[in-house]
Amino acid sequence: MPIIDPFFTSLAIKMSIAAAIVIIAATIVQRSGPFIGAMIVTLPISAGPAYVFIAMEHPDAFVGASAEASLIANAAMPAYLVTYAFLAPRHGVVLSLGSALLAWIGVVLAARTISWELPQLLTLNIVLYAIAFVIFSRAPPPPVQAHASGRWWEIPLRAILVMLTAGAVIVVARQIGPAVAGLIAIAPIGFSSMAVVLHTRNGGRNSAAVFMNALPGMIGFGLALLVVRLTAVPEGKWTALILALLTGLTWNAALISYRHGRQILRTARTRNPKTKH
Repeated sequence: MPIIDPFFTSLAIKMSIAAAIVIIAATIVQRSGPFIGAMIVTLPISAGPAYVFIAMEHPDAFVGASAEASLIANAAMPAYLVTYAFLAPRHGVVLSLGSALLAWIGVVLAARTISWELPQLLTLNIVLYAIAFVIFSRAPPPPVQAHASGRWWEIPLRAILVMLTAGAVIVVARQIGPAVAGLIAIAPIGFSSMAVVLHTRNGGRNSAAVFMNALPGMIGFGLALLVVRLTAVPEGKWTALILALLTGLTWNAALISYRHGRQILRTARTRNPKTKH
């Protein structure tokens, strides 16, 4: 009889892997600008491992049902991003992040009171994201501040936050079912851990700029969830997860290319203002 339950050994390994992925991504965010940082944080750096763990424990239908539940949580992300982005430049991390999390939880709980069909759920996502785009279009990202020195507790904090989320997803998926597991899988733990680091290190304007730039990337994240929902049962859960990852990567790469093209065009106009485009 083993001294340690194999489940808990596996759980510890999975939690450590998830934490390592997010730590690497968060480090890159700190060394890049708000836009590139936003493109990184909107990739499935924490939800991806969570879904891999769910797929390791459950059948195709469970994974597909979890993705549909995740679309509810994804619809709440605009409220989270908008709330934090508007509070962070003027308030501390506790008030800003706490209010954002409450906004996300409020939308999730409200949405959970309704039995959604997939077309209706997609419409909800489209409407809420459109509203957030309108709000952000009237308030451009604030100028970022200079980088400050790091603190010793940042890496342990990120690791603990992500490990707790990954562990919760695995345990909840076993005990409760796909609906709650899908919600927890994409809880904004990656955003929140990075917000704590960026806000306390460089001020709220830096993290607010990342959040505002993240809204387009979250559309790609939603598309990735839709891919899992539509392909998990007919094609298999592993194929669905691979397709979802490719969807997210392709979407963010397209956003980066589009922004780079606009910058080139803007530079050309500045150098030759008489040129018509």
